[in-house]
Amino acid sequence: MELTKLLSRLDLQIFVAFDFETTGLDAESDGVTEVAAIRFVNGERDDAYETLVNPQIPIPREITNITGISDEMVADAPTEDEVAKELTDFIGDSPIVAHNIGFDMQFLRRLSELVHPGGEVLNVQYDTLALARAFLFFLPNHRLGTVAEYLNYSRNGEHRAGADTEKVGKIFLDLIREVCSYDLAVIQKVIAAVKHHELPNKELYLNLANFLLRENRL
Repeated sequence: MELTKLLSRLDLQIFVAFDFETTGLDAESDGVTEVAAIRFVNGERDDAYETLVNPQIPIPREITNITGISDEMVADAPTEDEVAKELTDFIGDSPIVAHNIGFDMQFLRRLSELVHPGGEVLNVQYDTLALARAFLFFLPNHRLGTVAEYLNYSRNGEHRAGADTEKVGKIFLDLIREVCSYDLAVIQKVIAAVKHHELPNKELYLNLANFLLRENRL
């Protein structure tokens, strides 16, 4: 089945891949230094939002060494307050995809709170890290760069939000194809394991099971 039809069956005609670069791992005390979001429509890149962000705290040297983002680069960049509405408006109510989405969701929720105090991020969530661990289990690790390299994507721009977000979207599409190659019995076992939990990718498995039933792919 061609990709556009498959995505339609899975309610993924539109999704937004996103990524944050930050000063550290703690959303309570660390800040955002860069954010990117890319909208995919029928499996193709459609539109993008990307900006450096002034975290209003110093960027640790080790973070600058990893990302290349320095205090000087973000000195005149918009703050999180200024970025929050633009980002949340861009994402809207589309399904969202990230690599290790639990980490990025901490910062997305924080920015969303700046726009809608007390508001939850209710978008359906997909996690390429969890999918890669499940279906590319043979890789030595499942870091974004490793998965990208295995799937023949360049590692150029690694640890910059724009390049990483592009890779996340493309990897997600490849992993969808991989997941869809499995029989219904396998997908039903996955659903049985996750049905009592609200986890990223649950919607994918449920929609895929329904699709396989309709297609008599037992």
